[in-house]
Amino acid sequence: MNRPQPPILKSLTLVSTVVLTTAVSFLSPLSSRSSQAATFEDSPKAVLDEAWQIVNRDYVDDTFRQTDWQQVRQELLGQDYSSREQAYAALRRALARLDDPYTRFLDPEAFEALNEQTSGELSGVGLRLERDNQQQTLSIVEPIPNSPASREGIREGDRILAIDGDSTRNMDVDDASQRIR
Repeated sequence: MNRPQPPILKSLTLVSTVVLTTAVSFLSPLSSRSSQAATFEDSPKAVLDEAWQIVNRDYVDDTFRQTDWQQVRQELLGQDYSSREQAYAALRRALARLDDPYTRFLDPEAFEALNEQTSGELSGVGLRLERDNQQQTLSIVEPIPNSPASREGIREGDRILAIDGDSTRNMDVDDASQRIR
């Protein structure tokens, strides 16, 4: 085991690493791999094994909450999965056995949403939004330079009153981001 870190830091690193490596695994081009390696790397089992290895290497509690982590790996890899979603669900169940609120698996879409939520940035449009709860409005923190938003004249401090005719008065940043996208 590496030098112990506070559980929250280690677990947050795990979440980011698991999700990031998952996204990379599924987005890698097939042309640069042999067909047999590509089949395994693109299979749901590859994601499960990679996540298992990250937990095995980096999890702070080396007793794994009294869970036989080697057996968990065998269980995960011994099943047949008809979809990535089915494999993701199995991985989430396995990680839940650790009973650690900071260790979880996010699929690539959830990871993307988390990144956008924590940064407040809308990729593709080029905006950073915030909610002013006192005024009950959404406003532009900044348009990203050279983005479509900045080219259209969107400026810092501009308020978004409606999206597709729907008032933003009770809309949170996540909902607004999805609608704008």
